Amino acid sequence: MRRFFVVILLVFIAVSSHASDTSSLFNIGASSASRDYDWSSINRSVSPGYGDVVDTVLVEGNRHTKSFVITREMATKPGSPLSEDLLRRDYSYLKWMGFFSKVGFEIQKDGKGHCKLIVRVIERPDLFMKYPYPIVNYDFKKGVSYGVNWKIKNFRGVGEEIGASFLQRRDIEEWGSAYWTVPWFFANRIRFSFQMNFYKRIEFPQLIEYIREREYPTISIGIPLSRSLVKQIWLRSILAWERRVSMQRLEIDNSFRFYTQQFIRSGISAYYDSRDNGLSPWRGMLGMVGADVYATVRGVDQDYIFYYMKYDLFVPLSKRTTFMFALDGIVNEGRVPYYFKMGLGGSSDLRGYVNADLKGDTKFLQTFQLKTRLFGPIILRLPAIGEFDATLNAVAFIDNGALMDCVSDIVSSQYYTTGGIGLELLSPLRDRVRFELAGGEGGNLIFSVTSSSRF
Repeated sequence: MRRFFVVILLVFIAVSSHASDTSSLFNIGASSASRDYDWSSINRSVSPGYGDVVDTVLVEGNRHTKSFVITREMATKPGSPLSEDLLRRDYSYLKWMGFFSKVGFEIQKDGKGHCKLIVRVIERPDLFMKYPYPIVNYDFKKGVSYGVNWKIKNFRGVGEEIGASFLQRRDIEEWGSAYWTVPWFFANRIRFSFQMNFYKRIEFPQLIEYIREREYPTISIGIPLSRSLVKQIWLRSILAWERRVSMQRLEIDNSFRFYTQQFIRSGISAYYDSRDNGLSPWRGMLGMVGADVYATVRGVDQDYIFYYMKYDLFVPLSKRTTFMFALDGIVNEGRVPYYFKMGLGGSSDLRGYVNADLKGDTKFLQTFQLKTRLFGPIILRLPAIGEFDATLNAVAFIDNGALMDCVSDIVSSQYYTTGGIGLELLSPLRDRVRFELAGGEGGNLIFSVTSSSRF
């Protein structure tokens, strides 16, 4: 297994050293592809204005997105000096909001010590913004799931998102959701979301505890505790009602049978976020602590609490490479059903680990990851569709994790380590898709394709 980690490192170093050459291979002519504005070129053009007071921020090129939606998300504000750090953050944040193929800045001198900042954007084509598309995921534990996803990423041109999805895994299970998210509720910097989820197990497995049916509408509200857009502090609360039908073996009769229960779920979390964007961060930090409480309303009494914490740190090493460290902890407390006992391994967990029998109420995970940009953002042009962007990153990672019955076992528990390499595709279709090959304990090599991630 040490040889496997050495091979991972050598491959990643080779990929990183040739990243600039690889990038040029994809610039295949102005008629089919071109480069997006990159920060280096933008920085050269706007650097003469650094230190000048910004009198006005103008937005050009937006057809559907309201101008105030762009300026409200920028840390650069009229009346403040033009700062390289803030403008670099604004470029990354606007670029990965999911609405634009291109984002660029230009300044116009407005007298001594003053300037005008112009934000130029090209919006992604409607094909990727509001039409349904098929989706396929692959997880080495669960296999292939497939379905359809539909969402309007920039609903009403004010940054809202509505959508629905349906997925199925062969004749085993199916699930879906419908949602509406509002980043600025009633023009205030309050985040609101409503989501309706359902799940159904199609097959009838024997002598195991599992969820047969589950429906749970959820409301979430986020309230800012800081005025800064660069170093954000938020308090988030959720409230959900859940109806659940599950197969369980309880102490009341010690036999397997279906139980119908209803729960109220309430949760609260606080987090600090200084990442340059939320899709594929290059710099900054995310820290979070929170708890979700499940209280029985009807059926067998099973009150329990999930505590969780996370810490993600992103440190750029060069223009094309960044280092990431992630630490996650989850603790279950109370009469937690067996099917909510945690395991290790999966496409966004201890990647490459295979042991379905390992269960616990407390989990700790660590990740060390290097990410380098192979190419992009590049702009592709399709007739009758328009311009859309694509970015491809290469990653190399090492995951470490452990399961235990309680927090006091954190020192004595066995920790497992896996590692791997992968590609991260950023595009308008699914925002982010990861293709990863990982291995570790037991010598297994596992391939996965997913759009989910814990960081």
